[in-house]
Amino acid sequence: MSPAVFVHELAETAPSVADLLALELSADAAARWVAAYHVVPRACPLILEFPIQDEALALVRAYEVGGLEIGMVTFMDCPKSLGNGVQFAVVEMDLMVLTEAGEVVVVDWESPTHLMWRCAADGAHFLQALSLASRFFTLCLLDPGISNEDQYATGVARSVGAAAGGTEYESFYQMLFGV
Repeated sequence: MSPAVFVHELAETAPSVADLLALELSADAAARWVAAYHVVPRACPLILEFPIQDEALALVRAYEVGGLEIGMVTFMDCPKSLGNGVQFAVVEMDLMVLTEAGEVVVVDWESPTHLMWRCAADGAHFLQALSLASRFFTLCLLDPGISNEDQYATGVARSVGAAAGGTEYESFYQMLFGV
């Protein structure tokens, strides 16, 4: 998935202000929540001098994603080079990295050589999977009963893992969905 399609699909997953007001959020909080789904282009794209070129890095380069949070994944404003790739996000405190081989993984923040989760075959697959995850989180917000249905969440994690590139990525989305 390209960054432009990801940004468009993310905006489409936003709940409406009316839905959030029905959940008893204040008008101001509801407006901020909906605005968080709308990522805008950077006034001046970042100049990234990494040997790795990928759709996830293209997203960070072209759009204001610093602080964009989808589940426990929070994008950084500016990626940084690591010995094993480029960090472009965090999962809670751990580092989300695009490896030199092009795979998206999460490594331990204290020991960056320790692989915790494989997340996607590449950045394009990761954006596709994260778009689907965002839709799931919005459904859970609007119908809290869904988040209590482990069987449903497990099925969604399986589908999202497939979109990420295969079954080897499913465990990351199981963790993200709490199953």
